[in-house]
Amino acid sequence: MTPRWFNAHCHLELSHLKGRIRGNRPVPEWLQDIVRLKSGSTAEESIQGAADGLARLRATGTIA
Repeated sequence: MTPRWFNAHCHLELSHLKGRIRGNRPVPEWLQDIVRLKSGSTAEESIQGAADGLARLRATGTIA
């Protein structure tokens, strides 16, 4: 049996952006995408994304 996991750094408020941010590039460009995409998101998208992200954490054994 595997012990439960503790995730000390998780941004659930960005979960709705999963799969929409391209990696492997300079941090300033990456941050610009986050800001642009987050500002174009609705509150409902953000809330649903956080709920989905939390469900993924629980499903993979994260307890805190």
